Amino acid sequence: MNTIEIKNFRNFVHLEPLSLNDVTILVGPNNSGKSTITKAFRLLGENLHKIIEVYWKYYQYNLYAPFDFSNVCGNFKRALSTKAQENVIEFTLGNEMFDITIQIKSKKDSNSSFADISFVKITDKIDDCIWQHDLNKKMPTPLLIYSGKFLANLTRIKKTAYEHSGAFAITRISDRMTSEESQKFLSKVAAKRNISVDELNSEIALYKQFHIIEKQYETLSDTFFEEEMFDPRPFEGISKRKFFLDGQHTNLVEGDIDIDVNDDLSIKLDADTKILKSFFDFIKRCLVSTLNKDKIVYIPANEATGESYFKLSDTDNTDYSTKVINFFYKQNRGKHEWVKTLLNKMGLCEDFSIKQVNSDFLYVSITKQSGEELPLADFGKGIIQLFLKILHIANVCHKDDIDTDLESQIPIGNTREDDIISGYTSNNLSKKIVIFEEPEQNLHPALQSKLADLFLEVSKLGVNVLVETHSEYLVRRSQVLVAEAKYKDEQELEEKCPFKVYYFPETGKGQPYDMEYRVDGKFNKKFGKGFFDVADGLMLDLL
Repeated sequence: MNTIEIKNFRNFVHLEPLSLNDVTILVGPNNSGKSTITKAFRLLGENLHKIIEVYWKYYQYNLYAPFDFSNVCGNFKRALSTKAQENVIEFTLGNEMFDITIQIKSKKDSNSSFADISFVKITDKIDDCIWQHDLNKKMPTPLLIYSGKFLANLTRIKKTAYEHSGAFAITRISDRMTSEESQKFLSKVAAKRNISVDELNSEIALYKQFHIIEKQYETLSDTFFEEEMFDPRPFEGISKRKFFLDGQHTNLVEGDIDIDVNDDLSIKLDADTKILKSFFDFIKRCLVSTLNKDKIVYIPANEATGESYFKLSDTDNTDYSTKVINFFYKQNRGKHEWVKTLLNKMGLCEDFSIKQVNSDFLYVSITKQSGEELPLADFGKGIIQLFLKILHIANVCHKDDIDTDLESQIPIGNTREDDIISGYTSNNLSKKIVIFEEPEQNLHPALQSKLADLFLEVSKLGVNVLVETHSEYLVRRSQVLVAEAKYKDEQELEEKCPFKVYYFPETGKGQPYDMEYRVDGKFNKKFGKGFFDVADGLMLDLL
């Protein structure tokens, strides 16, 4: 997800939509709302997948698993903005295909770590349809809201299904022939298929009808219809009235199928509905990829321990350092060279080693650029901390592990035109967001500046990097990297610049704003007082 909007959460009664870039840097005074953004992403990463994991409890309030605040905020009361006018928190996340809005309402005890999901709205911006579920109603039936564009896209799918009959190929060939040649060709095809020429012409006419219907639906792109859905799960293809299958859509593809809705109910569906369900199935696959709970990765600020021996463990009930080193040793030793390259670029060391010394412990050593090998504990806290962060990155997002090929998931027979497919297969549907909390802690200025290079390298793995920082050096280095890219104009800068910096004013003094890089690396906008101006002010005091 690359945009977020917030209502009634921590510092913000309303945070206007904020978009992420490959590397997004959040700066500003303490308690200005930077951590509100990172906590929101962490919270949603732990909970958002629950909207596709629906309990089978019809017309009951708790259709979804409870929204859990315990790991990130403690409880609902602490998460709710102190200026909120109602006990409802709302998040809206977006990417190139979906906008997803979710509302969380407090249980009777606002001190509880759990709250109820009370409203869900999923907008498919490519197919122009909305799946909406309002659990505040007495009879919380989901709605499908769709436009003519949705029906046009569905027609494309049905057209593709119909192409399997051979009418598509026959039409393409006969259209290139003269009238006399076409008649001879169609007669030969009809005889081969043991049908009359009139029957064959009927099939061709039906195929051509798809193009007419598709254009008719496209003219209804600004007209929306509502359909009550039988199933509370997002994008299940059974409606209560089948309104959108009436009229010209019905019987373009003939035949019936039987499906079991649950243990007690079986519904006979025509082939039109089968195609609709297949269409929804692909939308759901994209949605599942978007809502995967592993998409948000949090790398904390200061979790390093000054040790060289780490207990070999199969559980998560250990400290941060032990978990990172164990996971790398057991799962990611094949990424040693990638980690080594990053460590070299950062100027930290020449190499590293993780070895099992007995049945209970792992030993970690670092080889300095001079060739001297030393225990990890002999290095400073900043070096240890950065080393663990790079191992953590390798554990969660290496290029070989990133699945950005959603095209392979398109159901057979439902492949659509390239312009439709390209929207679905955007890697933004499956990008991770890696959150770094104040990564500059315990690092001297030179290393702080190199963090910008590190984050740029990480973003090339196909992830969005979100950084909460107070480091002037990190920001300055990002400006240098932008200037060194030598973008030819503002348009190329807009299209290709991987960095974005948001400045957060003091609480109550306005919305966060994009500092807006220029081609020369400078910013169009100014930071608030207390950031870049402090060092200059102190220097003036000395003069």
